[in-house]
Amino acid sequence: MYSEKQVIENERLKTNSTEQENKKSDNGAFNFNRIIRWLMLFGIVCVLFAPLGIVSAAPAATGAEAQWDAVIEFLVPWIQRLGGVVMLLGGIMFGLAFKNDDADGKTRALQTLVAGAIVIAVGIGYDVFMM
Repeated sequence: MYSEKQVIENERLKTNSTEQENKKSDNGAFNFNRIIRWLMLFGIVCVLFAPLGIVSAAPAATGAEAQWDAVIEFLVPWIQRLGGVVMLLGGIMFGLAFKNDDADGKTRALQTLVAGAIVIAVGIGYDVFMM
């Protein structure tokens, strides 16, 4: 009926089309690393531009040191919140990596979780650094 060559060619075409469908579905997957990068970029932009509004709103008669203290007092809670968001994303990444039994994903997730904890700790202990 069919020659052996035709059967082999048909199987090869089926395999190629299945692989192409798998590649298409991977491209549309939910990428947490991209989200983390955008959140970190957003946090950095907020931290860098927030002092501009505070410094101009501070009274000019109080001096430079008082203005700097006002900037720091405003930034510290936001640094802690940013660390909390990073920890939250690390926890979500760990849960998804645990579900998929992905060892490398678990490692990256725990590193993200610990990084968020470090950022929170720096925010809590900022007065140690400010003399």
